[in-house]
Amino acid sequence: MLHLPIRGDGNEHFAVFSPDGLSLLAVDGSSLEILDMPPHGVPPSWVLELADFAATQNNYNQSRLPDLPKIHALRSQLLSSSGSDPWKLFGKWYFADSGRRTLSPWSQISLESYVSLLIERGDRESLESARSLSHDHPSWIAKIAPLLAKLPS
Repeated sequence: MLHLPIRGDGNEHFAVFSPDGLSLLAVDGSSLEILDMPPHGVPPSWVLELADFAATQNNYNQSRLPDLPKIHALRSQLLSSSGSDPWKLFGKWYFADSGRRTLSPWSQISLESYVSLLIERGDRESLESARSLSHDHPSWIAKIAPLLAKLPS
């Protein structure tokens, strides 16, 4: 189920897990978020390889080069896999095209649909959230920028 950001009264600070332990409701002042939690249990060894690769994908550390053949093989393996193992779902989500990616590995709604819902809300906080999620999608940003410009400062 989709959960847009919820607005609170600004006085609450707490976190609580869902009964199944798959989500966390985090409240900090007037900001409320529902976060997906990672799978339970010991992760497969390829998760370490993926984390190591992800660590090479920043602009401020050019000293480490990724093992691209290993990552390409892992990507192919995960994208061609089937089943509902949560770690495989995570790996498939990680390597999915950002234009078709869901909000999280366990979400049913696409990032594009979520951004559209935030744009429909039209308030500054929703539009700022939509813009922060749209960094890889210039056409989405092109929709958001004029709406933000129309809002009072």
